[in-house]
Amino acid sequence: GRTAEKANQAVLSIQAQPPPGAACALELDITMQSSIANAVEEVSSRFGRLDVLINNAGIAAASSGLPSQLRECFETNTTAQAAVTEAFKPLLAKSANPRILFVSSSLGSVTLRCDPTNKSYYVSAIAYRTSKAALNMLAACYAKELHDEFGAKVWAVDPGLVATNLTRNADALRARGALEPDTSARTILEIVEGKRDEHAGKLVYSDGVWPWRSEEHTSELQSH
Repeated sequence: GRTAEKANQAVLSIQAQPPPGAACALELDITMQSSIANAVEEVSSRFGRLDVLINNAGIAAASSGLPSQLRECFETNTTAQAAVTEAFKPLLAKSANPRILFVSSSLGSVTLRCDPTNKSYYVSAIAYRTSKAALNMLAACYAKELHDEFGAKVWAVDPGLVATNLTRNADALRARGALEPDTSARTILEIVEGKRDEHAGKLVYSDGVWPWRSEEHTSELQSH
């Protein structure tokens, strides 16, 4: 968590629920290189390796004007996630089965953005969409590069519309039919447990895989 206090509160909440297990808090602000370095050092000293990295940080733009919104979203939703992944690569390389997840969104799918029948077609969110499209490409690139480098499996994960404070009002999202966070957590757990390995390198959601390129372009590539 970005603050130790909130991270410790999350640990207490986890420990209060069955089944019993071990959990520890780690302070990490992914937009600060010094905080990333401290987190890597702490994980290294405690565990010596990292088996699963879940890049879950994400924001919706609060600033005004599209250029400022793009810079704001890209900093957290894309650039900082690359910085975290790069920093943890040496520890991931020590795992026998390294897995990297990027919590993304179907809003970053170019195919779905151009589909008038898609339920999110009339949602604007240009800066957020663009940052998630870039995150999807980052995941696709890492799926190739890090698999070749040390055998890592990589996914982009769409949690769906979830009642969190991303938009600063979880209750308003619930009124729109948003899912509770445990639904997304189950999808992530399936990936961690190896139940979605056939979808590595793709943008997945609870029931399958989203397209992130157009079928027309796919056919064109195949014909060449």
